[in-house]
Amino acid sequence: MGEKYDAIVIGSGISGSSVGAMLSKLGYKTIVLEQSEQVGGRTFAFDGDTLTKDHFLKTLAMYDCTVAVAEPDLDTIFREGLLKGYTVDIGYHRGYTGPIIDAIKSLGGEIETCPPFEIPWDPKLGLSFPDLMEVSKRITELNPNPDDYDDVSIVEFAKEQGWDLNGNLYKMFRFMADAMQAVKPIDQTAAGDPIRSLLLRGRRQRFPVSAAAGGGLKGEILLPPKGGSDNVSKSFLNIITKNGGSVRTGAKVKKIVVEGGVATGVVVGKDELIQGKIIVYSGVIFSLPNIIEKKHLPKDYLRRIDALSGTGVGGFLMNAGFPAPQSAPAGIFSEFPPVSGFGGRFFNAVPAGRAMGCAPDGKELLFAGWAITPEENELLIRDKELTKKIFKSFSGKLSEVIAGYDKSDWKIVITCPSCYSVGSRVFASGKYRLENRVPTVGNLFLAGDGVRGAVNFGQYAAYKSAERCFAEIMGAYPLSLL
Repeated sequence: MGEKYDAIVIGSGISGSSVGAMLSKLGYKTIVLEQSEQVGGRTFAFDGDTLTKDHFLKTLAMYDCTVAVAEPDLDTIFREGLLKGYTVDIGYHRGYTGPIIDAIKSLGGEIETCPPFEIPWDPKLGLSFPDLMEVSKRITELNPNPDDYDDVSIVEFAKEQGWDLNGNLYKMFRFMADAMQAVKPIDQTAAGDPIRSLLLRGRRQRFPVSAAAGGGLKGEILLPPKGGSDNVSKSFLNIITKNGGSVRTGAKVKKIVVEGGVATGVVVGKDELIQGKIIVYSGVIFSLPNIIEKKHLPKDYLRRIDALSGTGVGGFLMNAGFPAPQSAPAGIFSEFPPVSGFGGRFFNAVPAGRAMGCAPDGKELLFAGWAITPEENELLIRDKELTKKIFKSFSGKLSEVIAGYDKSDWKIVITCPSCYSVGSRVFASGKYRLENRVPTVGNLFLAGDGVRGAVNFGQYAAYKSAERCFAEIMGAYPLSLL
């Protein structure tokens, strides 16, 4: 009959690992199934000491990621061991990790973090931290329903509020939208998600207004984990095993078994059946119909999944290793100019390798990137000359703003069709997000991208969807009823 569990979680990314940790902490016998040989989902990191070119490329391919540019070429990088001592972190898009760190500790887990550090705005943008505080204050006081603005562009919203489209209020609002997604032109960017993010910021009083007004803070504060972004998932997964649960890698789920409107388990690998009373799917949402017969999903669900398919936000992600300056170089939010009609994007650059323990002695590791659409990702794969032009332009900008980058020993650019917040950053997509509980299969729950509760971006969005998923499970299937 196979193994039996109270809860089966499909996927070991931030959303899957965190909802699994919440369940196991309350006594649910929980197993997490991960298709890859390493945990973390799309927030993964590679140990440069043991990494091989073959493993690197195979793992990237599993998530439809491609090495767009490498300097020197990958063969040289691996043959000469240029990645030794580094942790190549593809999950740099960590977003707001403070509440996630708090959650790990509240569940009895452990995670080592860096001292908080600041990522300022490029002065050339004409934006500052007080501008962010002001737009957050305005949105919080207005308290609009974000769902009402998933069909309203940020330009229309700004005009509704009487904002000057050349003023800093609108520029910061645009920054909040544009830094998270890649939809162009700007008037096709929905206002719903930047409103959600700013409401979240204002309600949690993420930063004291007095500090900003006094000039103490000039940018975003990051609190990254030591040793790579995948340590967040690893910490949640350690909570599961500590509470008697299990984590299996290389366990690709072939099918969710549904009988009489109830999910009874999953089929893994060579027809191994694992039975469960609750199933949580935390994979890419438009892949769900691949592992469950469509007849078990509402037609409205399938319609919304189809609408989300291909709407994800991808990334142009840079890792670079270079000799460390005497003092740690500062990160930056900035913008680089268009290249052949491509670009003109906000980007962030975080030289945090030493602080995170991801760079060898005497070296620094840079994480940098910006958003692209799936269509742009395909274009970059096809048009190598355009990719080289963009890389050269982006590198030129990084050389201007990041001390030491121009002396890099190696650079690797990875493009991803959907690196975070799939389907949640495009015009009018908010209404397509799926409920956390599948109405036609009452014990099948969803967490992650494209699901209700996934606000803000990156790891924080995944975690927030897990919180909402967990609350839905508690309301329907408290442990006393299992």
